[in-house]
Amino acid sequence: MLRKNLLASLLVAALAASTSTLADPEGPAVRIHRYATTDHSWGVNAYWLESDQGIVLVDALLLGSDVRPLIGAIRSTGKPLAGILITHPHVDHFGGVPLLREAFGPVPVYSTGETATRIERVLSQARAGAWSKPFGDEFPTVAVVPDHQPASGEEFSLAGMRFRFRDLGPMEAGDNAVVENLDTGALFTGDATVFRAMVFVGEGRSCRVLKGLAVLGRDYPASTIAYSGHYDPAPLHTVLEGNIAQVRAMRKLMAESLAASDSRAADGALKETVRADLAARMANLLQGHLTYGFGAQVAAYELNMPGLESELAKESSTGEACQD
Repeated sequence: MLRKNLLASLLVAALAASTSTLADPEGPAVRIHRYATTDHSWGVNAYWLESDQGIVLVDALLLGSDVRPLIGAIRSTGKPLAGILITHPHVDHFGGVPLLREAFGPVPVYSTGETATRIERVLSQARAGAWSKPFGDEFPTVAVVPDHQPASGEEFSLAGMRFRFRDLGPMEAGDNAVVENLDTGALFTGDATVFRAMVFVGEGRSCRVLKGLAVLGRDYPASTIAYSGHYDPAPLHTVLEGNIAQVRAMRKLMAESLAASDSRAADGALKETVRADLAARMANLLQGHLTYGFGAQVAAYELNMPGLESELAKESSTGEACQD
């Protein structure tokens, strides 16, 4: 299925999945579509919900070469784009907003208040770092700050459809929210979850990831379909079970390395030989998981280990255990 979806994403419309669901007999008929990019642009999803009145987009991709076919698919419906909902401040989820507004006019953009405050800074940091280099001139140069910032739990309507943000706070990103479509019961989780792929903890918040996942497991039915920001949708309980197990396993490997005798250099950091061994063990943990096009070894060593090491080293030095 994963291979099929990646191949399907190469098509002009790039709609890897499309469903029709109706949770409320009194509400509108809502169709959920997915645009899934290839791993060249990190296997990111944009979901668009279609009612009789119009379209609402959840997240906005990264590259112009992905955004333009999405624009074409939305235009083909003959319906207006009523709003764009951004789940968190990572460039691969908000980078396409300027092109979408260029195509459809001043479409309202929604996010949590904390995500809105971070977007311009995150884009600037991404452009200055290594993230932008593989994409050259395709990498976004400007950001659109969301102009609508509903409070967590506040219900709002677009194109006759009802939505609600739930702010989970810092997790994989500096702020992560999920978006509920109250008409279908669908939960758009952004990067708070991911199915059969590496959980990103490279920003040093693995404990917060576990806490956020626990909130999702507590507050939403297990049968809810989680529409994650990367790769396939899946039942929430299945996604949470895999994500929690993976993060705990990565934390355990890092903690064991930090605690081993003679594992650290004079400055307290792990020795390079220890890091190399740990990267191999983490890569083995990730076998069978999708890794956004980086490969298991690079994903473990370059994406996750730096943040995980600093986080667990601090926990060790302060004696503050992660209570997830």
